[in-house]
Amino acid sequence: MPDRDASRRTFTRLFQRARRVVARLQPNGPPGERLPRAIREMHAVIDLTDSAANAIMAAAEQIARVDLSDRDRAKTTIARACSQIFEACAFQDITSQRINKVLRTLKFVNCRLAVVQAAWANLSEGNEGTGTSPTDTHDFLAGPALEGEGLDQMQVNRLVG
Repeated sequence: MPDRDASRRTFTRLFQRARRVVARLQPNGPPGERLPRAIREMHAVIDLTDSAANAIMAAAEQIARVDLSDRDRAKTTIARACSQIFEACAFQDITSQRINKVLRTLKFVNCRLAVVQAAWANLSEGNEGTGTSPTDTHDFLAGPALEGEGLDQMQVNRLVG
């Protein structure tokens, strides 16, 4: 059956081209390390947030239980509890840094998937392109663009050829 053979050859060409596209999109660093690290970062965010919330609640409970009849002791207890609350609120800076690392990883993965999806869409339409490959993936590393920013889908399709 010539049609079936032609379909197999077309599929084989598409598959081989897609493999080349995927191979070019390997992340920097140890293969497969980005997502496991992102998961560990999110677990660290959860742990730090839980710890901070517990510290804040414990300090608030100390304030709520203050015996106002002893003004000096009440003042010391409230000041100490407020310091503990301020210290616990420092979690925000650390969690923000961790979440930003995770967001960079998610953007990286999202951009890679968009490139592969565009390549597959381009290949499945029977257009094998010019054979050029993107040499500068900086635009992809920046993440998905907002409306009116970055590359549009036609530009991505031209890059992946």
